[in-house]
Amino acid sequence: MARSLIACILLLAAATVLAQSCPNQGIGPGTYRIQSVWHNDGRCVITDPDKPSATFYPCNDLGLPSDLKTFTFMPDPSSGGCYRLGTVINGVYRYLVPTISPDLPGDALLVIATSNVSSSMYWQVQNNSDGTYSFVAVGIPSKPCMNRRSNDDPGRVQAISCTTGDPNLSRFYLPSATSTPATLAEKSLLRQAAFTDEPLTLTGQTTLTSDSQGHFAPVNISYDAEFGNMPQVLIECIAGACGLGDPMHVSNITNTGFTLSVDGQAVSGDGSPISLTIYWTASGVVLQQGSATANYIVLTVLYAPPGTNGGKSSSSVTYASTSIAGTTVSSDQTFKDEQSVSVDVSSVAGGAGGGFDVANSATDSQSIQIRNSTSHSLSQTGPSQQDGINHDLDEIWLLLKPTINVGVSSFMTTWSLSAADKNSALQYVYVGWLNGDQAMPSPVLAALQNAGITPQDYPVIMGRDPFATGSTIDPKRFLPKGPPYAYEPPFNPTDPVPVQTLTLGTDQITTSGVSSEDSYGVQMTASGGVNFLDLFNAKITAKGTWTWTSKSTDMTSFETSSAATAMVGGPAYGYQGGTAIQVYYDTVYNTFAFVVVSADSAKKKRGAAAK
Repeated sequence: MARSLIACILLLAAATVLAQSCPNQGIGPGTYRIQSVWHNDGRCVITDPDKPSATFYPCNDLGLPSDLKTFTFMPDPSSGGCYRLGTVINGVYRYLVPTISPDLPGDALLVIATSNVSSSMYWQVQNNSDGTYSFVAVGIPSKPCMNRRSNDDPGRVQAISCTTGDPNLSRFYLPSATSTPATLAEKSLLRQAAFTDEPLTLTGQTTLTSDSQGHFAPVNISYDAEFGNMPQVLIECIAGACGLGDPMHVSNITNTGFTLSVDGQAVSGDGSPISLTIYWTASGVVLQQGSATANYIVLTVLYAPPGTNGGKSSSSVTYASTSIAGTTVSSDQTFKDEQSVSVDVSSVAGGAGGGFDVANSATDSQSIQIRNSTSHSLSQTGPSQQDGINHDLDEIWLLLKPTINVGVSSFMTTWSLSAADKNSALQYVYVGWLNGDQAMPSPVLAALQNAGITPQDYPVIMGRDPFATGSTIDPKRFLPKGPPYAYEPPFNPTDPVPVQTLTLGTDQITTSGVSSEDSYGVQMTASGGVNFLDLFNAKITAKGTWTWTSKSTDMTSFETSSAATAMVGGPAYGYQGGTAIQVYYDTVYNTFAFVVVSADSAKKKRGAAAK
């Protein structure tokens, strides 16, 4: 292909750049009803939960849920201030758009918020200076208005000529939706009313060189800063070989980068490779950066094995470095718009204290995985002067004062544990210290106090261990590990206490499809610039509270199974309690719990296991 000086420009983005701006018409962001002016017949735009459409219906119909009669108005700075109109239908946020194609204006539709629809999803709100407003479809050459066809066809909401019929067909009152539940605005995927996103534009260039066959390999481009939305991307070629018959294009647009591709073949007259210098511009909004410091996060729970009265034997359980003791944790419940929360995969820390590693979740973009370090083992012993199980000896492992990196915009929220947490303090606490059965050692008490943890927090920490609080055991969280094991006293008073060695693994435990969560709130403080703090405080569910949600771990996402070795000593001579130990796998914190059961119960469990 001969070299050419033709410039190729493509505009590709999550939303097309608008050819016009939308001046402020005095409408603040908020939730409104859209009431038709025509004949003052009291009809409002409503949403149909069963169809992706909008219609007119009596505004005062008390039989309709209020959510169906209201729309959230939010001007989008990346579109020149034009408005998006949205509402929640069956828990899904949808935009009201005049059409799906600029060439085909017609019935207005409701599309899901993540739809890659062109600029036709925007409206210019026009103040008619008489208490009424009109909606002009932005991005459609004919600039149609939101319109009622006529009184004979009052149902459909259309985008047709603004001058069709009576001008009042395209004029609307916007009464405030005072009866709208707060959750409608809280679940909006758009920005809070009091905050304006800060625009961000980044530029760069890259060179693509063809191979011997004239093909160009795709190039992954990373921005120098993270955007607070999916930015608009403009690519431009200013070089001697831009006259390609096949297009350049971008794909995989995210807030951190995109992929640049050239689909055609290009070779010079002498057969040598051709190089293209591509310039790009990405435009969006700033992801405001700040941090939050939580008082603690629960890393795992170690359950005490059974003991032996008199100390003639001992029990212990050890989690080797190949185990995955730890948890999968998310923070989405910290924020009102839970669906827009994700982990910042570019800055996930490598550790959480000296003994735990942190990595991205292989199956959940909103979560991270915290697991026992490959250079670290955990061990727990049973009571030496007591038969049976004493859950006062259960250990709850905490990371104190973790720092959380947070990015916020009106469109998204990202978070990750700070790399500095690799050196943060690990602290385990016995349940018996938390419930007051035994005095907490002064150094441990001081460490908790320095992290802002008070006795009022102790029940919340203990709540992660249902055996310690007497709570009902969740069968989705605790899965039996095979049939029960024998737990019986010696034959004679002078006989040694029997000891069993149990190798515990998850290789025969199916966790796929098993779902259980453990959520708890902790106190936190936020820090950052004014813009960050304004939006952060507007987006969090409860001021001053960070909510952690530990989740069941899908074992199929790990190459190795959780491994533990338990040395279980029997009870002392004369013991009259249950004669079997059922081991359960805690799918949330990836450890094993021990429960003494009766002989009859053990028999039933063995029979169920055999089946």
